[in-house]
Amino acid sequence: MPSPSHGRPVLVAGFPGRDTRVPQDVLDLTFGGVYGVKRVQPGQILSVEQDAGEFTNDCLTSGGNGGSPVIDVESGFVLGFHHSGRWLDSKRAEATSLWTPAVRNLLSGLGARYEDPP
Repeated sequence: MPSPSHGRPVLVAGFPGRDTRVPQDVLDLTFGGVYGVKRVQPGQILSVEQDAGEFTNDCLTSGGNGGSPVIDVESGFVLGFHHSGRWLDSKRAEATSLWTPAVRNLLSGLGARYEDPP
C-alpha cells in the first residue's frame, strides 16, 4: 500500500448532493447544478494521523459522499473512506484509513487483499 503523505494526489469517488454546509454557488460551479450522480473529486492529502488512523484531504465533498472511497491517484489503491468534511472553517475532508493494524486484520479476515504498489 502506498505511504500516505502530505501532498500525495488522491480522489474521492462518490455521489455528492446538495449540502447547506457548503456555499450553493461553490457547489453549482463545481457540479454544474447536477447532484446525486457519480463524481470523481480530485485533491491531495493535507495531513496524516498515523496513530489515529485518519487523514485529511482537500477534495471538495458534500452530503452524499459519506463512505466514498479515497483513492491514491498514482497506484489506484483505496487508502480510506471519507466520513466528513469541513468547508467553512478549513476546507478539508476527513477520512478513516485502511492501513492501521486493526483495520487490516478485520478487512483481511473478510477477504480484502493488501498489496504493495508495483
